Amino acid sequence: MKFIPAIISVLFINLASAQEKQVKYYSLSELKNAVVDSVIAVDLKKMNLSELPPELMRFKHIQYLDLSKNKFSNVTGLENFPHLRYLNLEKNRLDYFPVSICQLTEIETLILNRNYFESIPACIEYCQQLKTIDLWYTSVTTLPQEITRIPTLEAIDLTGIQINKERQEQLKQMLPRVKLTLSPPCNCTH
Repeated sequence: MKFIPAIISVLFINLASAQEKQVKYYSLSELKNAVVDSVIAVDLKKMNLSELPPELMRFKHIQYLDLSKNKFSNVTGLENFPHLRYLNLEKNRLDYFPVSICQLTEIETLILNRNYFESIPACIEYCQQLKTIDLWYTSVTTLPQEITRIPTLEAIDLTGIQINKERQEQLKQMLPRVKLTLSPPCNCTH
């Protein structure tokens, strides 16, 4: 497995800032006794989830949510967390980009790697605070033009995706100020 320093460093910066604030990540069992306004980080990774737990919905101040390594094929209800800054949906079963992400106007980091979706909707432009998108080993080969309207966007990881040299050049021209991490170009049609 090859790690990409640029993306890893951005992720560590985001995680480090969470740790600097001494953020406590709550598990599902800890949420039962938690004070609603005090919960800003929740760790639900590796829980075999295919939908958001109903008990999560009362915590409106969540900023960091880890849903990685579950069984989500779609995620609805994310709009209930308007303060979400960090969302990890890595290694789920997402066939489509969760459109509810587009309602997360404070989101800064999206980890969506190792899922099955092929495109990102134009509504991604509403994520005006977005800095990092991790899409490695998805099937995304094109990005919507609307992504260029996100002024804060710093990095997109497209490692492991079969993209030919011409398409890679188009992506670089479309996003000249964004650090694009790409695998070597393929001899393919996309």
